[in-house]
Amino acid sequence: MYKDVKEVNDNLYKVVVYNKKLNEENKECFTVDVNTKNRTVNLIK
Repeated sequence: MYKDVKEVNDNLYKVVVYNKKLNEENKECFTVDVNTKNRTVNLIK
């Protein structure tokens, strides 16, 4: 597994987790938004 982290703004990050063992069209396992100010994690997909 590996992840891709993108900064949306100062306190918000979008994290996409991938699984290399899955098929090409299904590699993305899930996506979360991480808010460092509020210390929250929201599952997107």
